[in-house]
Amino acid sequence: MDVIDNKIRDLLIDGQKRREIASALGISMSSVSARINRNIKKIPRHRVIKNNPSPLLPLVWDNKEWFVEHYITKHIGIGRIAYMIGRANGTVVKRLLRYGIQINKNNVSNTAIRPSLSWVEKYYLTEKWSVTKCATKLNISQNSFSQALIELGIVQRNVGEQLKELWCAMPEDKKQYMRKVSKLAWNSEKRSAASARTSKLIQNGKCHSLHILYDNVRFRSSWEYELAKAFDVAKLRWKYESITIPYKYDGCDFNFVVDFLVNDNILIECKSPHLIKRHREQKKIEALREYCDDKNMQCFIITALCQIPCVISGLLS
Repeated sequence: MDVIDNKIRDLLIDGQKRREIASALGISMSSVSARINRNIKKIPRHRVIKNNPSPLLPLVWDNKEWFVEHYITKHIGIGRIAYMIGRANGTVVKRLLRYGIQINKNNVSNTAIRPSLSWVEKYYLTEKWSVTKCATKLNISQNSFSQALIELGIVQRNVGEQLKELWCAMPEDKKQYMRKVSKLAWNSEKRSAASARTSKLIQNGKCHSLHILYDNVRFRSSWEYELAKAFDVAKLRWKYESITIPYKYDGCDFNFVVDFLVNDNILIECKSPHLIKRHREQKKIEALREYCDDKNMQCFIITALCQIPCVISGLLS
């Protein structure tokens, strides 16, 4: 092993990834991989997990000091250590217990590494650092940092809020550039094509948020499931998501699939009240009514479960 091989070995023991090692040494990642495979001893077959072992494993597996340094001194969690060496979490726990290292229930060796309130206020609240960035800076897991926020009484920002904050802080010229790029990458033709693909998948029964199986049909909501049962009790013929209706929204062509076709001349759509208020959903309803007028069909919009008996009575009358 030459000087570069020794440096690669030391960086592997420090937990560096191959890409990071290549960047630190100024060589290609393929060269790093070749040197690891050629000069670092092979991992015994009984130590291979999921056919993706880490080259770090044979260097540290029998090294108690390495586990003490990373788990006790550096406060690296079990999950991160397992990821570094390519083993399961439970295997790492067993190895730590074999070396007499006490396992902390919170997967953190020392509660003193929790960030202070002033640190969180400065970086997380004022400078708007993400949870991932804060956890990396503190050298702890994201779960540990989230738990620290709960203990400090600070509400964690969700991804949508963070993106909104980033957008508001962005200069206006950069916003204009982002809008221009977005329109080029996601133009009206692509949006329309995506809507058509989704409609086709729905009709083929391949897009279901819920898997409520009834009469060999998988329904997307419990309302539709209850309505289908009511149709069968009333002995009405029905088809689920068999009609696609085009509509326009935001200057683009879209498609949506109507929930039910009853007796070949009645279309029924189930929409919860909070969805009906949305402008895009109103466009769908308008297109549905225009379609029924053109085809001389009836349409019903159900916004509550209690309306199902009334709708069934109207269909039977």
